Amino acid sequence: MAWLAAPLAEVRSGDSVDLLAVRSGDHPIAVAIAADLRVMSADERVVVFEVNEESATAIATARASGLLIVPLLRSTH
Repeated sequence: MAWLAAPLAEVRSGDSVDLLAVRSGDHPIAVAIAADLRVMSADERVVVFEVNEESATAIATARASGLLIVPLLRSTH
């Protein structure tokens, strides 16, 4: 989970996560790049998300652009 800019709360298979791409500095920005990603598996080192082509492209583009990726665990309530 080294590519995540913030620690992810404890997740379980079936949980949903949103991802934001963030840049700080003189011109800060935060953009939602993937929504409602289903956690397929997780342990203390790895989280596997189910993503579609659009989300995968957005995540890869954000990483290649040097943006930080911030995970947000969706509430189950």
